[in-house]
Amino acid sequence: MKNIVLLSFIVIGRNESHNIAKCLNSIYGLIKITGHLSSEVIYVDSNSTDDTLNIIQNEILFDIQFDH
Repeated sequence: MKNIVLLSFIVIGRNESHNIAKCLNSIYGLIKITGHLSSEVIYVDSNSTDDTLNIIQNEILFDIQFDH
């Protein structure tokens, strides 16, 4: 039986609209390169007042579930 490893990334930020897309794309690239399809990215927002959350919603590539 093959062991499945869940790779979790936790990103914490506030008003990161200028950085978040690059951050998420870097994480997605690492997931793709390593083949960890059982992965999750958790973004913890600290009351952003810019477009951070909208950008995150538009950048979701692998995740079907998005809870905000």
